[in-house]
Amino acid sequence: MQKLLKKKNKIEENLEVMETKTEKSVEKEKDEEMDEPDEVSENEEQENEPAGELVEKGAENDEEGPPVKKGKIESKENKEEKEARPPTEEEIFRKKIVKLGEVIRRSNCQKPILEKTLDNLKDLLKGKYDKHVYNHAVSRVVEWMIKLSGPELTKSITLELRKDLNNMARQKYSRHVVLCLIGKADKETFDILHKELSQEIVKLLLLGTSSSVVAEIYNKSSKVQKRAMKQSFFGRSFKIFKTNEINTLKDVSKQGQTEKGSIFSEVYDNLIKVVEKNGIKSEVTVQVLQEFLESVEPNLKKHEPFLKVLQKNFVELEQYDVGAWLASYCIWNSSAKERKQIMKATKAKPDLAASAVGYEMLITIMDCIDDTTLINKIVLQPLLEDCVNLCSNKNGVKVVGFAVKPRSTQFLHPQQIKFLQQGDANQHSKKEIGLRQKEIKDFAVPLIAGKIKGNLSPWITNAQRFLFLKNLMDEVEYKEVVEVMTEFVSLLANPDHKEMVEHEGSKTEMPVIEVPFAQKLAMHMVKEEKGKYAKDSSYTPVFCALLVPEIKKTPEFWLDCKRGRLTFLCMMETEIPSVTGEVREFLKPHLNKIKGEGETCKIAKDLYTILAGTDSKVALANKIPESKVEVKTPESKPTRMSTRSSKRNKN
Repeated sequence: MQKLLKKKNKIEENLEVMETKTEKSVEKEKDEEMDEPDEVSENEEQENEPAGELVEKGAENDEEGPPVKKGKIESKENKEEKEARPPTEEEIFRKKIVKLGEVIRRSNCQKPILEKTLDNLKDLLKGKYDKHVYNHAVSRVVEWMIKLSGPELTKSITLELRKDLNNMARQKYSRHVVLCLIGKADKETFDILHKELSQEIVKLLLLGTSSSVVAEIYNKSSKVQKRAMKQSFFGRSFKIFKTNEINTLKDVSKQGQTEKGSIFSEVYDNLIKVVEKNGIKSEVTVQVLQEFLESVEPNLKKHEPFLKVLQKNFVELEQYDVGAWLASYCIWNSSAKERKQIMKATKAKPDLAASAVGYEMLITIMDCIDDTTLINKIVLQPLLEDCVNLCSNKNGVKVVGFAVKPRSTQFLHPQQIKFLQQGDANQHSKKEIGLRQKEIKDFAVPLIAGKIKGNLSPWITNAQRFLFLKNLMDEVEYKEVVEVMTEFVSLLANPDHKEMVEHEGSKTEMPVIEVPFAQKLAMHMVKEEKGKYAKDSSYTPVFCALLVPEIKKTPEFWLDCKRGRLTFLCMMETEIPSVTGEVREFLKPHLNKIKGEGETCKIAKDLYTILAGTDSKVALANKIPESKVEVKTPESKPTRMSTRSSKRNKN
């Protein structure tokens, strides 16, 4: 009850306030009428009368609350008038079309009824499409007719509406009919549509409604047709100077100063109009913009409007083929403050790294921006939180790989690296490239290694993750990487630990050394250490130093599997004394076993040859002349190739 009383009191207070306001307004109106001359136009009287009536109604009827707006009364009156007057022939015709349209839209409509209804609609609308296609309800029916009919109807409607296509593309409802025609058109019909619509591409792009039509027709066009659409930006000058040699803006830049200046001036004017009015929401606009910026001489004052638009729509560039080029241009020419805003925009779209263009945009950010602290915080840290899934993606692994090995051909094509080098001379990057790369690596490597540690299984059973892990393991100067390496060695040497691997269409359990990517990783690290020792004889191995003590515990397990014997052979070929000496020592008791397996396994045979090469007794037992056996000395070390050549000489 108390709540009801409070509500009642509030309502009464509101009504009192409204009454005082209305009384004041009425008094003001009376004063104004007294001051003004008696001659008042009829329109003013009509405008003032309903307002006075509304005030009185609102004041008298306490239950109805505040006065109703004038517009609502007028709309009700118009509606009542329309219902009262008899329908016109046009309205009757449209209602008939809509009723037939409801029939063809039913999901359970039988084929004979559907065909009969479509025929009726075709007969009714033939020759009248241009009058009714702008109506919302009728345009929806025409769309369904196009979708449900064959290419003949699409062609007949296109021919009938040929002169109205440009106007239809600009209208709210009829543009959907144009989109349907483009989608269902065969080659012949599409050529008609393209010829009519491509004449006013710039004008169509200036409107938000028609820009979607341009995008649709551009996506379906052939190379020649796309070129014609882009040339509509070139203006009247291009039509004057046009030759068979001029097809793109790059060709224009090779022409004389007069031709080049006038064409570029018109392209600039058209681009500015489109970009400032409707942004870069069309592929054709983006393509022309890229050609223009690449071909014209750098002029920051002239390019500033385009640069502002690129900064504002940076993330949207990911959906265009030339988006990576434009994104790089944008970053290279943006100030430190503008670059910060760009990085914040990329944070809002975490799936950018996995897209075909987006990963190149992120790589450019990491490659040239000096503020590495901000890069690490805004760009890298959110990405590396889910590095397991990111590294399983063919594009995502390149972003993470760039943080560990910048500008490496392990992750990027040489042409991509060459393109990134074009931004080295930009005026906004002051820091040395090497220092910038090291600061990013110092942040990324420990963070990624920490994510991998304790969760190594996904990284040795997937091709993309293996590619990254292989490169990460080369960074042995980081203690976190050595910890991951130690974990990998313990799994590799443990015969009881098995991984579930998909093999020949079925999942099977196998020891880690038999997992293809795990064994490849082990081989890679052994070979890396061999190369480092060949360059610097004072190099101390890390991976082999961890692996040898673990293998020593279970050499039989390694000799029983083919991949284990291959790892032994690879370690012996490193020619690192601390590695080969220990391996030779603990394999001596197993020489007969290796020799026996050498009859059926070539790897075992090569391993036995290397192991037996320094022991004359073993060489005699194997019927190899002692004079042919190479003794290991500091000057001459036995190699796999030398032992093979000695066998061929014997034969």
